[in-house]
Amino acid sequence: MPVSEARLLAQKHEKKKKIAVYERGIQFELLQRLPCTYIWVSPMPQAVLDCFDLVQRPCCDADNSFRDILVFRKNYRFSREDMTFIENLKETVAEVSNNLR
Repeated sequence: MPVSEARLLAQKHEKKKKIAVYERGIQFELLQRLPCTYIWVSPMPQAVLDCFDLVQRPCCDADNSFRDILVFRKNYRFSREDMTFIENLKETVAEVSNNLR
């Protein structure tokens, strides 16, 4: 998500005493160290959550609809590495989707 969109979404859910951080490592450190904190993010793989001792909960927001897409040049030929990456990405998406059910 572009930073500008993240800012707009954050403003929509603005609370007093907030910190806006766009780098994931710092976000996770803050969650670990500060009690009663949360972040509003896309679903994450269970391995990442386990690494930082975090949990995720589904939240509904009717105005919050995003989609990840893959953009590439017309007539681009995917390499074996590209295809491996895409397959790994699909597996991660499936895992994250299953964790939210």
